[in-house]
Amino acid sequence: KSSSNADRDWTHSYQNWNLWADEKDTEALQKKLRDKKIKMDQMQKRKSTNLAKCFCSHDRSAERKVAEMPLKQRIDEIKLFRRDGNSLFEDGCFAQALTKYESALTYYEYCVCNDSKDETMLEEIRMRCLLNAAACYLKMQMFVKGVEYCTQALDIEKKNAKA
Repeated sequence: KSSSNADRDWTHSYQNWNLWADEKDTEALQKKLRDKKIKMDQMQKRKSTNLAKCFCSHDRSAERKVAEMPLKQRIDEIKLFRRDGNSLFEDGCFAQALTKYESALTYYEYCVCNDSKDETMLEEIRMRCLLNAAACYLKMQMFVKGVEYCTQALDIEKKNAKA
């Protein structure tokens, strides 16, 4: 008798207990996940609306001021925006960092170089700003915009691993 009880393993029927799911529990979990997705979509929509407000000031005097700056001053401003953006990114202020990177990219658009050394340096800074802006968008879970910036970076350097 004792050998037949030893052959029987009473615990094997409980091994799959954790795999069993009650329909009510499954439905509740699915509802919770749907609600969370809706909430995240609403947050992302709010974030993109708030960011859109940050980038459009319609102030042509500021644009004129940038266009009239000497090239060296514009390059210094670009470096400063990037440095400030990096500092904000490290502090976890992704929206503010993104604003700095966007400003650097805007200043870049006003730079026309005659010197290939300056042009190479500016392209490198632009690449870094594009990648950093993409990282900000990814941190804010705005993946489509992040991919757009990575695509721009890949247009400059096809084999860029970070992009």
